[in-house]
Amino acid sequence: MYATDIVGDFWEIGYDLFRDRGSMKARFMQADVLDANSALRALHGTIDVVYAGSVLHLFGWAKQLEAARQLVLLSKVGTAVLGCQIGREDAEEVTSKWDGSTVFYHNVESLRKMWHIIEEDTGTRWTVKASLGSLETVGLEREDIAWMRPGTLLLQFLLIRIEN
Repeated sequence: MYATDIVGDFWEIGYDLFRDRGSMKARFMQADVLDANSALRALHGTIDVVYAGSVLHLFGWAKQLEAARQLVLLSKVGTAVLGCQIGREDAEEVTSKWDGSTVFYHNVESLRKMWHIIEEDTGTRWTVKASLGSLETVGLEREDIAWMRPGTLLLQFLLIRIEN
């Protein structure tokens, strides 16, 4: 099992939080999914399951496409990419008031559209299953999500590579 994050100190925090330094057997790699030359190159074509939870919605549309292309490089036929992220009934790209960066919030249709583009770009084929639901389904309470804009939902997805 491999785990990766752009910030290497996060796994040290995790060890302290979960007290599992002696039992957690994952290999941690500091890497940026948007960097084609990152440490993830060593894993190209070898990964069976990718969990991408609460990651893609951190980027705008264009950077989500970049990240998805990198996930394809990690995959092989049969690989499952699954996760969840913030979503909306009406997909939209939002510009941050603080730093001008953009984030893209998918709905089911926009996620399918993005993966169709990825299929065309990479010559691969994927099944795409996704659903929108309440953030409370993952244990968040109303006070946890009160700061979010009305209409914010949870997008859960399962993508399976079915052809090269």
